[in-house]
Amino acid sequence: LDSGKTHEIGKAAPVNLAYASEKKENYLSIVGTATTSQDRQKLNELWSFFAEAWLPEGPDHPDVALIEVTPEDAKLWDGNRSS
Repeated sequence: LDSGKTHEIGKAAPVNLAYASEKKENYLSIVGTATTSQDRQKLNELWSFFAEAWLPEGPDHPDVALIEVTPEDAKLWDGNRSS
């Protein structure tokens, strides 16, 4: 919770998530609202060796949180199709 990104989000913030598969030429853009969550059940469900590398204190540490995005709109582009 004590990070630059969670401070930027505050209680809620508009965000855009962008994903690309360059080999398949697919692109996805998701617009939504980001919030922080300390849902311990979800933290434990998602916890992995990779998360441990970034957050060695573990999923039950009081400063560990999730960034949750509620999508509001999404666009998918298939670069192999002409329009």
